[in-house]
Amino acid sequence: FTGAAVSDDCILAINADLKETAVMEQTVWEANVQGALFALPAGDIRTAFGATYRDNGYIFREDTLKERNSSFRDQALGIYPAQSIDASINSKEVYGEISIPVISDTPFIEMFELIGGARYADSSITGGSTTWKIEANWEVTEWLRFRGGYNVAQRAPNIGELYSLTQNFGLLTGGVGCSRGNPFSY
Repeated sequence: FTGAAVSDDCILAINADLKETAVMEQTVWEANVQGALFALPAGDIRTAFGATYRDNGYIFREDTLKERNSSFRDQALGIYPAQSIDASINSKEVYGEISIPVISDTPFIEMFELIGGARYADSSITGGSTTWKIEANWEVTEWLRFRGGYNVAQRAPNIGELYSLTQNFGLLTGGVGCSRGNPFSY
């Protein structure tokens, strides 16, 4: 500023005393079992099975100055409307995986195994979906291993992706907002 007094309404336009509160609560129940099914010449066939229940609750209380129903023109400079959130999502999942040793202890193949797995997830947001994978693991020596795989996977959105509200506005390029010499009306 060039020594001119700054008006009270200009100070109000760039000042905001905001208070926001948030609570995130997550409940997870999970059960897993794993072990060898039976032995093959190359080693044990191993499996893992499990089930998970996950519930995420989120409460976010926005400052009344920023509540969604207000216009961005009524806000302090740089503060844009937002929304309070009170939401929860949950998911129930079951999965299984199997590891099958194919060859072991031969020249150039310390161990070669195939791994398969599948998961079914039932989300309160997107409904049910099945994902799966198949992998190969070739241990040439103790210090050289090749791994590869293919999978089909998807996931439900999280609470932040579902309920966040963001407004973007172009950069103000008209100089200092509180300057009396600024020709722009903002």
